[in-house]
Amino acid sequence: MSAVIKLDRERPLVYTLLALKQFKQKYGKPFGGIFVPMDGNPPEIAIDTDCMVHAIWAGLIADDAKITVERTERLLQAHFRNGGYYPDMVELVATAYKESGVSLVKKDDPDEDEDAPPAA
Repeated sequence: MSAVIKLDRERPLVYTLLALKQFKQKYGKPFGGIFVPMDGNPPEIAIDTDCMVHAIWAGLIADDAKITVERTERLLQAHFRNGGYYPDMVELVATAYKESGVSLVKKDDPDEDEDAPPAA
């Protein structure tokens, strides 16, 4: 199951190895670098608006190879103008990256019991 972003239409947000490479080429920093440890917990996203546009763009290129950073920015601006919430986008990027299988954070295991003691 992939994350879906609602912009001009519903679009899958997918982070492939190629997308992560292109993010680094366009943004100048590795994608994983936008995640920072918070109080010893799993990494959380720390992202400014320019990084957000590039992160969303990178997640969209698997679905639309011709999408540009500029088009992504216009789509996001319309989304926010129509009531979209920035923190929701941040959470969506983090979720999609985690689901990609290429992040340092493991995907959630639906069979794992959160209250169970850690395995020895």
